[in-house]
Amino acid sequence: LAIFGVCVVFLFLMIRRPPRSTLFPYTTLFRSTLGGLGNIGVNPIFERTPSDGGDGWGVGGNDDFGDVHLLAGSPCNDAGDSGADIDPVFNGGVQPLPDTDLDGNPRVAENLCVADTGAGGPPFVDMGAYEFGTPPAHPIIYVDASATGLRDGGDWENAVTDLDLALCVAANSGGAVGEVWVAAGTYRPAFRTVANDTRSARFMLANGVNLFGGFAGDETDRTQRDPVANPTILSGDLNGDDGPNFAGNDENAYHVVVGSGTDETAVLDGFMIMGGNANAPSGTDALGGGILISGGSPTLTGCTIKGNAAGKGAGMYTSDGSSPELTRCIFTENAASLDGGAIYNRFLGNPRLVNCQITSNTAAGSAGGIRNQDGSSPELIDCLIVGNAKDAVLNAGFSNSVLINCTIADNADWGVRSLSSSSPMLANCILWNNGQGSVSGAATVDNTCIQGGWAGAGSGNSDGDPQFASAAGGDYRLSPNSPCINGGDNGRVPPDVTVDLDGNPRIAQGIVDMGPYEFQQEATGDFDGDGDVDLDDYAAFAICMNGPNVPPSPPLPTTPAMCLGAFDVNADNDVDLADFAILAPVFVGP
Repeated sequence: LAIFGVCVVFLFLMIRRPPRSTLFPYTTLFRSTLGGLGNIGVNPIFERTPSDGGDGWGVGGNDDFGDVHLLAGSPCNDAGDSGADIDPVFNGGVQPLPDTDLDGNPRVAENLCVADTGAGGPPFVDMGAYEFGTPPAHPIIYVDASATGLRDGGDWENAVTDLDLALCVAANSGGAVGEVWVAAGTYRPAFRTVANDTRSARFMLANGVNLFGGFAGDETDRTQRDPVANPTILSGDLNGDDGPNFAGNDENAYHVVVGSGTDETAVLDGFMIMGGNANAPSGTDALGGGILISGGSPTLTGCTIKGNAAGKGAGMYTSDGSSPELTRCIFTENAASLDGGAIYNRFLGNPRLVNCQITSNTAAGSAGGIRNQDGSSPELIDCLIVGNAKDAVLNAGFSNSVLINCTIADNADWGVRSLSSSSPMLANCILWNNGQGSVSGAATVDNTCIQGGWAGAGSGNSDGDPQFASAAGGDYRLSPNSPCINGGDNGRVPPDVTVDLDGNPRIAQGIVDMGPYEFQQEATGDFDGDGDVDLDDYAAFAICMNGPNVPPSPPLPTTPAMCLGAFDVNADNDVDLADFAILAPVFVGP
């Protein structure tokens, strides 16, 4: 017996073991070892793997013969022998391939998305009864794990089910594919960098490809999507068996998303990234369980990086001149066995994070939040860094992070710590209630509310209680009487940052507040907050009014922020007769 060319034999499910003299050229023999050339002994990665229901084939009426079409990550793609096979059993007769596969599609269709490992080509035939080929390059490729149509990616009805395939088609389209829309669901990578190692699977970002999640699966415009209502999860949990506290993650992918070698045109927007486990003893596979970026600068927006593990940089690891841009991203519940629970930046890893949250991450070594090492100087603007183990931000080895309008509070050890000739810069920040203290080591601190005060370089700092709305309840917005309101320096706010962490105007009353949240209280004239505008409020108006274009300067305990918050109705950073004219009609008495 000889089986030639393009067979897929699922021995442990489908057939008995053949005699040792049997030859199976260019065949996948999962869980078996037989003679022949070009064979592979790994899982073929079917669309749906056949199953006997656990009680044997033909027993119990629960057999599932699966869907044995190959997925994009299958090692059987382009792995057969496209040449005519000479069969010695049949006296040297030529056994040519048929023209079509079992679906009636061309039998040999080169797959641009896999390495060619077969013979007789190019083009190279796939193993098995179905040819994978490569779907057409639509301007938008639609992906939906539950789709049942033609699966060519041209619309939601005919969406492809394999995200790896969509990414590959887009990356190899020469710019014909600009966007990939992904419906809610959980997607696990199958594209491997090491053929016989399932854990090497990862989603690869590509230049010029915009990947958007958060769709219900019926939208016609990208603005209609809702990532909160339609969570789109990129998961490294390859077996789907993870439990609490990282239980069952031994088989998980080392990295869920890789953005190495990309530029800002590689976009990931609206996804949850979970279940990466970079737990190799050393090397790259010990870094960046959620996201790994080496020499790349992709753009990430509205992503949640949660529940990943690694030796270093459990949530994200950047290195070798990487400068990714992250906006409105959340890093939470990631765990490093060494350093950098949320993020580890090394060798000029310089990400820019705007309106991001870094909360409840852990590290057994140092920096449950962010560790910057060896010349890495990330920029964090309007970020909330709270509740992390160890230090919130640790700089070492000539690393000079920049933090603007950040709140760093309730972390286990230091708020910001610097070692080895590192000197970060902080402006318009709030540092409060960190276990070991606010700042350790060299730093330049300006216009910052810093518990315990600051005697180092910088100016305009204060040490009064920031009066968070409810730190115990996780609300680090400012209360109406917070001294941090209007306490920042407008000149330190980057011109492209126009909203705060809530999406409200970054400067609401003429002067920026400290921290990531701008106090947004509408000026109503009710200075004493008793529910009316009466003579008591008018008395306060009198001491606040300074005339047009002159900020208020009332005697203590009244503050300029209190005056503007109550009386600057036209939001021009003063209290004058123009404001009085607007408030006069609402005077109702006590």
